[in-house]
Amino acid sequence: MIKIEHLSAGYGKHMILNDLTLTIPDHSITAVIGPNGSGKSTLFKSFFQLADITSGEMYLNKESISSMRPKQLAQKMCYLSQHHSLPSITVERLILHGRFPHLVYPRSYTNEDYEICEKSMAQAGILPLRNKNVSALSGGEQQKVFLAMAYSGQADILLFDEPTTYLDISCQIELLRTMSELQKNGKTILTVLHDMNYALKIADQLVVMNQGQIVACGTPDEIYHSHIIDEVFGISIQRIVDQNGNSHYVTDL
Repeated sequence: MIKIEHLSAGYGKHMILNDLTLTIPDHSITAVIGPNGSGKSTLFKSFFQLADITSGEMYLNKESISSMRPKQLAQKMCYLSQHHSLPSITVERLILHGRFPHLVYPRSYTNEDYEICEKSMAQAGILPLRNKNVSALSGGEQQKVFLAMAYSGQADILLFDEPTTYLDISCQIELLRTMSELQKNGKTILTVLHDMNYALKIADQLVVMNQGQIVACGTPDEIYHSHIIDEVFGISIQRIVDQNGNSHYVTDL
């Protein structure tokens, strides 16, 4: 379980997060939503000390995250950021980088590492790209490569910051299904999503952020009925139930 207690963080003198407290249950999908600039990415970066924490603490199974060595944390938690640097290497070689937290110096890959890499590529649907240069791929293909690298680390906790970016609609749906499968297999997922329909449909817990604070946290049903999404985003969101009993969420144009 992840616990965040009274966290304030930012960059230098510019504070973004103000006194956040949040519990993220094990084996769940927690989706974070909020307007641009509300602090979603800064929250994710704080786990890895990529933002300046001025007060508060973050815990993983009662252990202070700030006290963990980077390699120790990387074995437990994997972070896929919004933006990636693009090294001029093959897809397979980049995905093997996801195994770094499990290697000792000098890094030498085992047959197990290669097997995990291949399984991760298959899971992301990019096996045919394994020998291509990452920098030559489309944005959607690159996003799949970085997702596969995240899978290859086999961390129990996955942090995805806007993972559907650059993906076409079929790939977005495929990714959401993969998230659900990962969760069923015991993974804990914390993800930023901009598509309200996706967030309300996939999440066990929905966190709404605005102006550096958590303004609501609950089940999708609780959040929907609270009308906090309408208030924060200035929109009107409606739930439609189809003939199979599935809920879909739409906004007024």
